[in-house]
Amino acid sequence: MLNFQDLLKKTFLINNNSFIHGISFIVVSLIAIHVAIFFNFYKFSNDWIVGESEKTTFILSKNINEKVIPNDVTSKILNYLENNKELTKFRILDKNLIQESLGIKNIDDIFGLSLPFVFLIQTSNEEIIDEVYTSILKISDNRIVEKYQHKDQLFEVVSLFKRIKVIIFLMLLVISILFAFLVLNITKAALVSNYKFLEMIQIMGESSYGLSKNISVSILKRILPGSIISIIFVSIVSSLLIKFFGVNFYFFSDNFYFEQTLKTLILLIIFILILLSLLLIFLMLYLFYFFEKRFFDKV
Repeated sequence: MLNFQDLLKKTFLINNNSFIHGISFIVVSLIAIHVAIFFNFYKFSNDWIVGESEKTTFILSKNINEKVIPNDVTSKILNYLENNKELTKFRILDKNLIQESLGIKNIDDIFGLSLPFVFLIQTSNEEIIDEVYTSILKISDNRIVEKYQHKDQLFEVVSLFKRIKVIIFLMLLVISILFAFLVLNITKAALVSNYKFLEMIQIMGESSYGLSKNISVSILKRILPGSIISIIFVSIVSSLLIKFFGVNFYFFSDNFYFEQTLKTLILLIIFILILLSLLLIFLMLYLFYFFEKRFFDKV
C-alpha cells in the first residue's frame, strides 16, 4: 500500500528546506524576543511598582531657631526605627547622597543651610505608617515632619509602563500574524508548483483531510528546527540582559536571576508550542478549504 505521507515528505517543499529553516529561525527569534521582553518587563516593572508603592518618605526639618537638628534627636529616631519590630525595611538617606542627587556639594558652607533629616520606610500597612509619623513627632519634640507616600507619585509611571506593555504586545501580535501569512504564502507557492503531483495523489485516493494534515505536519517539521534554535538563542540573550539590567534593581539577587531565567525559558517553550499548534490548525483548515473548494473543483 502506498504511503502518501512518505511520498509528500520526499517531494513537497523539499527544495526549500534551508530557506524555511533560516526564515523560521529569524522570525521565531523575533517573536520569542518580544515574548521574553514582555514577560521580563512585566515582572520587573510590577515588582518595582509594588516596592515603590510601599515606600513612604519622612522629612524632619529643624526649628526656626536651630542651625541643625540635634544629634540626640536623630539618634532617638534611629533607635526607634531599629527597635520597631513591625518595620521590616527602612533606610536613612545620607546627607552626601541628598547633596549628590541635588547636584550640590558642601551646601552648609556655601549657603549656610542645613539639610533636613530624611528617611524612608517600606510597608503597605497604613496603620504602621501613621504610627511611625505620630512617634516621630513625639520624639522630635513636635518639629515639622513631612510624610510623602510614593504611591501617590506613581500614576504617570504606571501609565507609561502600561503603554509600553501594550506596544510590546501589539508588536508581538503583528509579527506572529505576519509569520503565519508568510508560511501560508510559502505553502501557496508549493501548492502551485506541485499541482500535478497533488492531482495524481487525489486520483489515487487520498482524502482532502489526509492531504491537508500531511502537508501541514510536513511544513511544521521544517519549521521546528529553526524554532528550537531560536528558543535557545533568545533564552541566552534574555539571561544576559536580565543579569546586565537586573543589578540596577534593589530586589535583584542570584535566586531572582535563576528563577527569572528559568521562568523565561519555560514561558518561551510553552508559547512556541502554542504558536506552532495554532499554526498547524490554521494550515490544516486553509488546506482543507483549498482542496475541497478550489483544487478538486478543477479536477
